[in-house]
Amino acid sequence: MEADIICQGFETSIAMYNVIYGRLIADRDSATYAKILARNPYPNHTVQKIECRNHLLRNMCNKLRAITKETKYPLAYRKLLSEIKIMTIRKVVIASIQKYKSEKEKPEAITSFRNEVQNSIYHAFGNHERCKDYYCLKDKTLQSNIEIENTMFWFRIKMIIQSLLAKSTSLLEDVDTNAAECFNSVVAKIVGGKRINFSLRRGYRARCFAAVLSFNNPHPRHTLHKKILGQSPRSILKNFEERRLTKRRTNQAKPHKNNRLQNKENIAQRDYGPHSTTPDMEPNEFVRAKKLFLEI
Repeated sequence: MEADIICQGFETSIAMYNVIYGRLIADRDSATYAKILARNPYPNHTVQKIECRNHLLRNMCNKLRAITKETKYPLAYRKLLSEIKIMTIRKVVIASIQKYKSEKEKPEAITSFRNEVQNSIYHAFGNHERCKDYYCLKDKTLQSNIEIENTMFWFRIKMIIQSLLAKSTSLLEDVDTNAAECFNSVVAKIVGGKRINFSLRRGYRARCFAAVLSFNNPHPRHTLHKKILGQSPRSILKNFEERRLTKRRTNQAKPHKNNRLQNKENIAQRDYGPHSTTPDMEPNEFVRAKKLFLEI
C-alpha cells in the first residue's frame, strides 16, 4: 500500500503542483522504485533513485554483525571482527564521504572514494600502509599481519564492502530520509499507527486503571456503569459479559493447542525487505561491480 501511495503521488505531481519529482531518496529494501519505473509517471524523464546514507551504513553494519554469528566460520576468526572494528569501518566510510562529496562529479574522486572504502577493513584490522591522514594519524609504515586474510571469512567481509561500493554514487550524495522518518513518527504518534500517544494528561494512568479493572473484575463494564451512574445497566450488557465470561472459562478448561507456524516463504514481504522487487543494475554499475568482484 505504501508503494502504491507514493506512485500515485508521482503520477499526479504535474496535475496538482506542476512539478516533476526527478529524484527519489529511499532505502534499498523497498520495491517502490521498481513500481515507479514500471508505471513511468513522466514519459520524457526517468526518476533517479538515491539510496539513503543511513540505511546503507546500517545494512553494512548489520551484515558484518550477522557473519560473526555464523558458525560455519571458525570462532577465532569471528571474534576478531569485533564491534569496535565494525564501527571503525563505518567511521572511515563517513570520513570519506565528507572528503569527496564536494567533488562527486569528478571520476577520479569517485575512484579515490572507492579505494578508501576498500581500505577501511585493512585500517580496522591494523594495516595502515594505504591510509590517508584525514581519517588515520597512525604511522603509515606500520604493517600488521592480518590473520584472517586469504580466508573465506575475509572474502565474505570484502563482499559486504563490495555491496556498499555498488552504491558509491548514492553515498557521495550524502542524503538521508531523516525528515520523512521524523514526520512519519509524529503522524504515527497522533493516529496511533505504530504506538499510542501516552503523553496526554491522565492518558497512561487511565489505561492502566482500565487494565487492572478488566483483569481483576469478571464484569468490568457492569461495575463501571453502576459505579459512575449509580444504577445497573440494561440486561444486554449483562448478557454480553456473561457470554464472554462463559467462553473464557470454557477455553481455560480445554487443553491449549499451539498455533501452526506459517511457512516464512509464504508470508515473505514483496514490497519491503530482502525479498522486495528491485530493478536491474545500470550497465555501468554492473560493469563496475563485476570488476570489483574479479579483483577480490
